[in-house]
Amino acid sequence: MYCLSMKKVGVQCPHCLRHCECAVGQEIHVLLLHCPACHKALLHYYGQAFPIEDRELRHLTIRGHVRASETTVRLLPEGSVAEHTLGAPVMERGIEDEDIVNLRIDLERARDVNEFLSLL
Repeated sequence: MYCLSMKKVGVQCPHCLRHCECAVGQEIHVLLLHCPACHKALLHYYGQAFPIEDRELRHLTIRGHVRASETTVRLLPEGSVAEHTLGAPVMERGIEDEDIVNLRIDLERARDVNEFLSLL
């Protein structure tokens, strides 16, 4: 869930060069994560990402130096840049009551979930 005390951090994996975007609290300055593309353990500090060994990450976790957080990580398509800021609406218009009624009608008419999803 996004709140006002969150900031967006862009991370480029030095191993596979893929870009991801993380939503973290304003007070977070060091970020330990696994690359969502290649699963390499990374340390992100002052705008740079550095690979670390999985055993180092496990050691820090066991010793209590690292705690799990509710960080949201989103892998960006190769060569892309985020098209909107974190928290900004993605849809051009909101979902209206008529949209919900139409979805319920489609759901009632569909024979199974796959047919319903194909209508979307």
